[in-house]
Amino acid sequence: MDELSLIGTVVFDGRNDMSSDYPFRKKTKTLEIIFSPTNLDADNYILEFLITFNKKIKDIVVVTSDNELASKAKSLHASTLSVKEFLKLLNQKKPTTTHLDEKPNCECRFQLERLLKIFENLK
Repeated sequence: MDELSLIGTVVFDGRNDMSSDYPFRKKTKTLEIIFSPTNLDADNYILEFLITFNKKIKDIVVVTSDNELASKAKSLHASTLSVKEFLKLLNQKKPTTTHLDEKPNCECRFQLERLLKIFENLK
């Protein structure tokens, strides 16, 4: 994601061994992974986030193939993309910089297609 100049957050339903009253977070330079807190699923955590940060909502895109979540996010004025649309966008976006000392990631397209199949099977 860094080479594509994207910053993202992925929200998962909390796991019993990680959940508490607060979300569990792990962050890198460009990606934040969040496990929702106890008694709050990932969808509702995302919606709470959108309500709390509504002044910055123009900078937020919710990527989901869950029609109900997408509809609720849109009602809060957030932009939405389906997983398929997002992966298509990633495939079209060119890196802003190239690092001559790095080997190209040949598996990138394969990995995106693999993840798309996984997400589509969750419907």
